[in-house]
Amino acid sequence: MSRVNPLVFAMISLLVFCSTPLAAFEVLVLDQNGKPVKDAYVAIPEGNIEQAEETPAIMDQLDIAFVPHVLAIDQGQAVVFPNSDNIRHHVYSFSQPKKFEIKLYQGVPEQPITFNQPGLVALGCNIHDSMLGYIYVSP
Repeated sequence: MSRVNPLVFAMISLLVFCSTPLAAFEVLVLDQNGKPVKDAYVAIPEGNIEQAEETPAIMDQLDIAFVPHVLAIDQGQAVVFPNSDNIRHHVYSFSQPKKFEIKLYQGVPEQPITFNQPGLVALGCNIHDSMLGYIYVSP
């Protein structure tokens, strides 16, 4: 089993009151040393989401890496895990929001994986220990 490096993950909730329907702002996420955080995801609540996106999101595998490194989806949304490499991968997650495993495969698995619980899902490949990716499931 591969060791999952800690991911500095930031979720910032902002409530903006303004008279115009659109407001522009910039968010800078810093780590404990004041350095910018790469691949940070900032969630800004817009109210209640009635229904998850029906179109599956895509977490590809390309050049022995998950692409994108961090994927943000809605709770209840499905994700397809195509393997665009010319080698096999064995994708898995032991994270509480969604534990799953797609054993050695090439191409596109027959069924997408649905993520019904909110939270951060860490991904790995049982064959390539350096492959780490994350899916943020937004409530």
